[in-house]
Amino acid sequence: MEMTTRISKGRDGWEANTQMDMQEANRVLIVTTRKMTGGMVTRAMVNTDSGSGFLSWNLFGDFSTRTQYKGVRCTEKTVRDLHQQALAAIEQTLAAARAHYQAKQVQEAA
Repeated sequence: MEMTTRISKGRDGWEANTQMDMQEANRVLIVTTRKMTGGMVTRAMVNTDSGSGFLSWNLFGDFSTRTQYKGVRCTEKTVRDLHQQALAAIEQTLAAARAHYQAKQVQEAA
């Protein structure tokens, strides 16, 4: 599975962003680590690639979860560490995303 990770200093401080193709239905899993009130958070969300370079996300239908939270200062080192922890458990996140879409497909078929 191909992953692209980018770590940079954004508007609110250091942030990390990893994208990977889920290889089904043009879905892309995006894992983001950034500053949040009271600490740092890592979120995983699935977007749909339209094929024209744009990603879309359905608020009420697409998978999204908070995978990590830590009440620490937002430094490059803490962002890297927290993001790496989330990527180490990426198989569980992918399994949860796939289960979400399977349940959604069953619900729509009923």
